[in-house]
Amino acid sequence: MLVNQGTLTLQDYREQIAEAWALGQQEGIIDFCVDDRDLAPRMSILEVYQFPAIYSEVGVDRSAKIAVIMNPKLADSRSLRFYEDVCRNEGYNVTLFDTEDQAFAWLERVPGIPSSRGGL
Repeated sequence: MLVNQGTLTLQDYREQIAEAWALGQQEGIIDFCVDDRDLAPRMSILEVYQFPAIYSEVGVDRSAKIAVIMNPKLADSRSLRFYEDVCRNEGYNVTLFDTEDQAFAWLERVPGIPSSRGGL
């Protein structure tokens, strides 16, 4: 699990994604859980829009599942929902969760069985 705290820049995320994906490839891991509960999002919508391009640059497989645990106080944050939407629109399987249990249950779920949040 990747754990983020404080604030991160787009470049910080780019480096983190590249490092995590490379390590995952070495270990045979393609699905990730990112804990952003202690992260204070400070990115513009334009920066958020760049995430799928970063995933593509790094070579993240579109079959990978990326579970993001968000701060429940930010559950209605437009930029977080936009992140999920823009990634899905570009073919990346990103889903936001309120709890670690929800995120890991989704990561372990068998494809084709709907989740309680409506994603596959």
